[in-house]
Amino acid sequence: MKMLTDNTSRREALKRLAAIGALALLPTAAMLRPLSGQKTHFVGLGGAGFYLLSYFQSKLPNARYTWLDTELPAQVPGFVDFIQTVSAGHLHDSVKSHLTGNDKIVLMAGLGGETGTPLMEQLSWWLHSNQMDFVAISNLPFTFQGRKIRERALQTKSRLSALPNFRCLDLDDIGKPCGHLLLREVFEKADEEFYAVYKEMTAVRRF
Repeated sequence: MKMLTDNTSRREALKRLAAIGALALLPTAAMLRPLSGQKTHFVGLGGAGFYLLSYFQSKLPNARYTWLDTELPAQVPGFVDFIQTVSAGHLHDSVKSHLTGNDKIVLMAGLGGETGTPLMEQLSWWLHSNQMDFVAISNLPFTFQGRKIRERALQTKSRLSALPNFRCLDLDDIGKPCGHLLLREVFEKADEEFYAVYKEMTAVRRF
C-alpha cells in the first residue's frame, strides 16, 4: 500500500495502527437524548482508546475523559483521568466505581490487541448488566496487521454484536480507498470519519 511510504517510522506506524479506534452509537435518537445534568464520559481503553480520547478532547473539551490501561504511562495528559488496571481481563473495583453515576459513558477501543479488546468486552457486558447508559465504540484492525489480531477482533465483535448499543467499523473500509495517501493522512481521515459518525448518531431528531 502506498500509504506505508509515510515518513513515520515503522515502529510508530505500527503503534498507531494498533491504537486507532472507531465508533458507533445507539440506533435510536430517543435513547441518545441526555438526561438533565448528564455529562458525556469518554472512556478510552488501551492505546487505541487513548488516541481517540486525544482527538475527541480537541473537539469536545467540556466532556469527561478517562483512560484505562494495564501499563503506567510516562506522562498522563491533564485532561484525562488515568486508571491502571491490574489485568485487562478483570475489572477492578476502582474501575467500576469510577464509572458509576449519571454520566453517559462512551467506551472506545481498537479490537485485536491484548488490552483494549478484553477491556471492551468486560466493560460492555458489565455496563449492560447494570442497565447503565452507555455506548460501545470499536474498530476492526487492518488485515495486514496480522491474521491472529484480525481473528481475535472478529471473534470479539461477534460476541459484542448481541448488544444493541455496540458498533464496530472496519479500518480496511477506510484505508483501501485511501491508498494514495500517506499513513499519517489515512489516520487523520479515519479520526474525522469517526467523529462525523459520532455527531450524526448522537444528533437529536426533530419531529
